[in-house]
Amino acid sequence: MGGGSAILMVVFALSIGFFMGYDQASSKVKSQEQLNPIVIDAKSGVARYSSMTTPLELLGLVRKTRSTLMQKLIDEYGEFANVLMEKSNLEKVFHLNSDSKMRYRRRIIQKILTKQLKPKDTVPFTWVTAGDVRAAGFGNDPAHSYTSMLDDTARDAFRAVGLNFVANNHGVYNFPSGPAAALCIDTVYGSDIDILSWDFSLTDGDFEYRAALFGMRATLHPTRPLLMMIDRREDLRWQKFFWGEGKVGVGLLDTAWIEKLAIRDLPDSVQITHPEQLPPALQYLRCHESIEGHLHCDSGRAHHVCNEEKGAICRDNKFLDKDSCDMVKYQSDWNAGW
Repeated sequence: MGGGSAILMVVFALSIGFFMGYDQASSKVKSQEQLNPIVIDAKSGVARYSSMTTPLELLGLVRKTRSTLMQKLIDEYGEFANVLMEKSNLEKVFHLNSDSKMRYRRRIIQKILTKQLKPKDTVPFTWVTAGDVRAAGFGNDPAHSYTSMLDDTARDAFRAVGLNFVANNHGVYNFPSGPAAALCIDTVYGSDIDILSWDFSLTDGDFEYRAALFGMRATLHPTRPLLMMIDRREDLRWQKFFWGEGKVGVGLLDTAWIEKLAIRDLPDSVQITHPEQLPPALQYLRCHESIEGHLHCDSGRAHHVCNEEKGAICRDNKFLDKDSCDMVKYQSDWNAGW
């Protein structure tokens, strides 16, 4: 998907240590030579879990993997990578109260302990994307959906502690979050879910009751998944969705704040003579005060996505495969591009 959604998913993947408290400078970790027995993948060079790995060694693996992912982020975003991982920015992007944050942390630790107790078993940690056309990634190659990017980014981090990260994309064009999907969550989205995301802002619109129904029904799922809403904090949908807090962990990835962050700190392709020289993920992402040449607006007919006058260059370049892709009818203004 587009740069904004990509940034959002990459930041989530890199923030696992932040959620679990692994960013504390006071933690003492053994040197790499002492992390034994740890298996180094010959192809990727990524350190991964061994059945004999101790808790302290696991902490070292998480730190090493986080460092590797951070380098990938620097390769893609250049000097702007640090903006995405600044702690104060993360706290604004992810809205989690202390109870929900503890539930997220506890969920991951329980999975790690399960692997420690049953080292021969495959222990999955499953993210499920429930959403509409934006989640589905229509207008892009399937491998460019943000769920696919999350899978690619987070897989090594979870492998480092012995977990098999699974990201399933159930985004469907023009599909609302309720009532059918909400009433049949386990049938539609699966019986084993650790994190269930909600990304129906384009189709649900002002029908806030759908988000409320989806959130409450999700608390009844057999595996009691953690809930993550991908939406704007200022919209009423988030208040309705948050009703499930207390029964399960509930968090928000605030797309409005992602836009503010991008407009405040990322380069403006309108003002740069050669935008193609920017880091790949930032080329034609921000144009003046817009992302990809579009602004959030009150037009329900346009799914609350309207053109900005000065954003033409970003709109023209948001779908980089438009010249070679035969199915361009889904490359609409409200779909994030790549």
